[in-house]
Amino acid sequence: MQPVDLLLTQDEVRGRVLALQIEGLNSQRRLLTTQVYQAAEEQLAADPSLLRQPILLLEHPSWPGGVLGIVASRLVERYRKPAVLLSRGPDDVWHGSARSIEGLNITQAIAANREKLLGFGGHPMAAGLSIRLEDLPDFRRGLQRTAGRMLSEAHIPEEALQVDGWITLSEHAVELARQLEPLAPFGPGIPRRCSPRAAFALPPPRPSAGTENT
Repeated sequence: MQPVDLLLTQDEVRGRVLALQIEGLNSQRRLLTTQVYQAAEEQLAADPSLLRQPILLLEHPSWPGGVLGIVASRLVERYRKPAVLLSRGPDDVWHGSARSIEGLNITQAIAANREKLLGFGGHPMAAGLSIRLEDLPDFRRGLQRTAGRMLSEAHIPEEALQVDGWITLSEHAVELARQLEPLAPFGPGIPRRCSPRAAFALPPPRPSAGTENT
C-alpha cells in the first residue's frame, strides 16, 4: 500500500514519488466527492418531497462507491437527517453507505428490513448494505417506516449550538478560518469550531453630495 510504503521508505526520491502519487489519488477522490455531492443535491432539488422523508435515500448507477460514505456524511451535516446513498457495483448488485444522527441507530433500522438485503453491517452511526435493484422499492418503503417510528420514539431535541469562544470583529478574518480548517475532517466527536461575534451596530449611511437636497 502506498501510504504504508511512504512511511516505511528510507529512500528520499522514492518518498517524493510516493507522496506525489498519494496526493494525486487524494485530489481525484476530492473531485469525485464533489461531483457525487452535487448530483445528490440536484436529486433533492428536483424532488423536494425527498426532504420530507425520515431518511434521505438516494441512488445512481454510476456513483463511485468509495465516496458514498463521505457524501452521506455531508448530507447528514447539512440536513440533520440520516442519509443512505447507493450505487450499482460490477456484479449488478447495488451497494450503499449509510450515515446517521444521534438518536437513530441506523444499523438497527436497516436490520429491521433485512429480508430485502443481500448483506449489511455497521454500528449505530454508520452502516453498509447490498441489495438487488428489484428489492429497492420495498426496502425504501420499509426503511422509511422504521426510521420514522424510531425517530418519533427517540424525541430527538433540536441541535444545540455550543460556543467555543467569543471573538471581536477584527479577529473574524479569512486567515482565522484558514487556521481552523486543518482541524478537519469534522463530524461526530470532532464538531466544527464555533466562535460567534457579539452584536454590533453600523452607523447610518452618510448622504452623498447628490442626494443631500432630495
